Amino acid sequence: MVHWTFLGKLDDAGSYEDLFEGKVNPAYWRHVDRYVTYANGAGIIPVIGFGFHTSLNQPTLEQLQDLWSYAVARLGAYSVAWLICGEYNYESNTVAWFSTPEHERGPRPKDPFSEEDKQRIAKLFKLGRFIKDNDPYRRATTIHPYEKHHAWDEAWCDFIMMQAGHQKHGHPVEGYLAAYRRQNRKPVLEGECTYEGIFGFSDEVVRHNAYKAIQSGACGFTYGSHGLWYPTQDERDDKFSEWGRPLPWWEALRRPGGAHMGFLRKCYEMVEWWKLEPVRAEEALDLDPFYESDGQRVTVKADGDRVAVIHFPDGPFPSGQPIGLRAWLRMGADGEQYHIARFDPRTGTADSLGVMKVSSGLIALPPLPDQRDWVMIVQKQEAAA
Repeated sequence: MVHWTFLGKLDDAGSYEDLFEGKVNPAYWRHVDRYVTYANGAGIIPVIGFGFHTSLNQPTLEQLQDLWSYAVARLGAYSVAWLICGEYNYESNTVAWFSTPEHERGPRPKDPFSEEDKQRIAKLFKLGRFIKDNDPYRRATTIHPYEKHHAWDEAWCDFIMMQAGHQKHGHPVEGYLAAYRRQNRKPVLEGECTYEGIFGFSDEVVRHNAYKAIQSGACGFTYGSHGLWYPTQDERDDKFSEWGRPLPWWEALRRPGGAHMGFLRKCYEMVEWWKLEPVRAEEALDLDPFYESDGQRVTVKADGDRVAVIHFPDGPFPSGQPIGLRAWLRMGADGEQYHIARFDPRTGTADSLGVMKVSSGLIALPPLPDQRDWVMIVQKQEAAA
């Protein structure tokens, strides 16, 4: 899947905003058709929205309903889903406070939302209901958040999209677990987190946050590359350079983290991934030493006593010293046998580490080869008939 949020004009073909005046611009929508057709032909499902946060203050609900009536009628027969818009709950008061020089700031505002924000959020919730009620194709519908999340219990919201944003370690494990374990359960998707190249974030940062999200209950993770999320047109295009050095889109497309997301998929496809549930590492593992360093944590997903997937982030041990980590997995009954594979998230390759027996309720995991991040996949061996 790929996120698409249409903003303003599309090349020289006009804008979707023509529909706010009751007009249809055929040239604009032919461009949109071409993009969606190309995406579907490549096996990609666009998740489509129109506009970003405060740009949706001005249009009325009726104007947005006219836009979406046309968009659903025209695009709904493709393989698509609906994003509605970007950062619907943008916090104008908070952003204005942070944008003020520190020596001029007063107290942080108690209410993060301006009155326009509140009106926009209420309007977009009504729009979500309208889209769901008027979409004969019943396409999956969600909304892209700013930070805090308010739409999770809305009937029209089919899956939870989160935004960890662009702090190095993204959401804590508990943030994903809270969304995953809600009483009104819905699929959880990380929609925006540490795009590669933003603020110099490396493929390693992206990879760690991706495994953390999936291991903690998210069903998907959105990869982004600086220079590609906004397609930097050439070497002279410095738009959004305040987020980091933008690369032309054809170079940003080849950053290594994108390939690592394919390896992540390969890792989970080695098991029946849809049966895995997040398990607290403190309950599943004995670690010596147990560590949580600089926002990183060992994470575990398991299918009962059949399968466990364990992600070990970079060790906090001083450079040049042996990793020194010993790990025992609490799984199975004494005497049962488990096959252990070590997966390299940088190359997508897996090595068999052999079969271990359960002893005293524990499986002794082989030591890690170095201080980089690794995945271990532990699978129960069925007894011969």
